[in-house]
Amino acid sequence: MEHANSWGASTGAATRLRSATMNHIVNTSPYDNTAIIPDLAKSWDQAEDGTSITFNFHEGVKWHNGEDFTCKDARFTLETWITGNGITASAQKANFSFIDLDATECWMI
Repeated sequence: MEHANSWGASTGAATRLRSATMNHIVNTSPYDNTAIIPDLAKSWDQAEDGTSITFNFHEGVKWHNGEDFTCKDARFTLETWITGNGITASAQKANFSFIDLDATECWMI
C-alpha cells in the first residue's frame, strides 16, 4: 500500500483493510449490515425531501497525536473524495462525486 488513507484504496479488499484502521462518520451495524449506526457522528438528520443530511459529531474525539477531530477534518476527507485531488485510484471516489458540502458549525457538516 502507498499510504493508509482510505481514498487511495483501489480495490474492495484494500478498502476493507484500511477501513478497519479508522473511524467513520457512520458505520453499519455488525449485527445487521442494512442498519446505519453512529460512529464519529453522534446523530444525523435527513431533510424531508431527502436531498441533504446534517451530521452532528461527538466532541472530544482526538487524533492519534492528541489534536481534536472537528467537522473540518471530515470535510477534508469528503472533499478529497469529491474533487479527486490527490487520488490516483479509489474504489470510493464515484460514491461521493455528487455531494456538495456545507460545514456550518464546528461539530456539524
